[in-house]
Amino acid sequence: MQGKLKVIESDDENLLREGAFFKDAHIHFSGHNTHSVSLNCKQEFGAEIESITVEAESLLFDALFHPIGKEDKVYASFRFWPDLKKN
Repeated sequence: MQGKLKVIESDDENLLREGAFFKDAHIHFSGHNTHSVSLNCKQEFGAEIESITVEAESLLFDALFHPIGKEDKVYASFRFWPDLKKN
């Protein structure tokens, strides 16, 4: 899924800064619980999504993130606006 992403809360400002906005984010739902999130094709994270809230035009995710290949983990909430194709 592709869209825009804004970090709402983060336990580690060095890894994910609160208020950061990414116009070209990708979420790849790849397993039962563990997924991957790419931010502007520069940063890639593994994500263990704990909850999703569906809102009018966006989704609110609470997840535990870790950079691919690293042990560091951060709990964060982010809002995701998927790019929807209109016919």
